[in-house]
Amino acid sequence: MTSQNPIKSIFHGHNWQLVNLRLVCIPLQAGKYRLAARYYQRIVDYLKSEESLKDDEADKRKTLLLAAHLNLAMCQLKLSEDLDALQSCDEALALDPKNEKGLFRRGMVCIDQCAS
Repeated sequence: MTSQNPIKSIFHGHNWQLVNLRLVCIPLQAGKYRLAARYYQRIVDYLKSEESLKDDEADKRKTLLLAAHLNLAMCQLKLSEDLDALQSCDEALALDPKNEKGLFRRGMVCIDQCAS
């Protein structure tokens, strides 16, 4: 049995509603942070281009975009890409300024920067 590339299922038919963050979590949970970061970056890029949505659709987009930024920041932290992680945290916090994960991960970047 061949394993299917999760990214092919993420934007099947270019429909952002089919974004399945669980599929992207597979490489993340396996410790494949660079691969997971590429997947999350693709989600971020795609959802940023979907600005014409209204009401519930816009809320769903914002929720997915927030999760993608936060998970991308986590991957970047694991890869010691502190400046990129800081930018991802800032973008997440622009969507939700009181988001605890965003604040925590931004704090982790600051701790990493002070330690080095």
